[in-house]
Amino acid sequence: MRYNPETVAERGKPKEFKNWDKVVSGLWSVLQFLLIPLVAGLDYRFGWTGSMSLGWHLLGAALFASGLALFGWAMISNAYFSTVVRIQDDRGHTVCRSGPYAFVRHPGYTGTLLQSIGMPLLLGSFWALIPGLLAGVVIILRTVLEDRTLQTELPGYSDYSRDVRFRLAPGIW
Repeated sequence: MRYNPETVAERGKPKEFKNWDKVVSGLWSVLQFLLIPLVAGLDYRFGWTGSMSLGWHLLGAALFASGLALFGWAMISNAYFSTVVRIQDDRGHTVCRSGPYAFVRHPGYTGTLLQSIGMPLLLGSFWALIPGLLAGVVIILRTVLEDRTLQTELPGYSDYSRDVRFRLAPGIW
């Protein structure tokens, strides 16, 4: 809010979006916010995982916290960071190259992926990793689709993608 109040307004009420994005982001939301906690709760109730060592919980906490921090850093760094995939011509949309965007093209999704893997461990459920990993696959799909959109519709993004080669993880993809 302090850095760019226009961005906060955009995130709250996006004007338009890609048709595929509603399906993909909806599926991710169901997996992340409904199925991971639901499966973890059922796991706890019925004891499917059994006792999980403190190390797994700490790993989950570290992954979740680092994912949340990276997501926040990406959101603060990019004045055009939105909850939907769209080119914000009405706001003079340009490519962000600062902050975590100097290392990967979609750091918000990297943070989200870390949260999807960390949450089940933090909650003490190996079974909740199933929807967590599925949420990760959906985020990878959204990354591919968004990157394709940015390549074709956002001026300067093709040059940026040549400079910053990796989408989610430096040295990997």
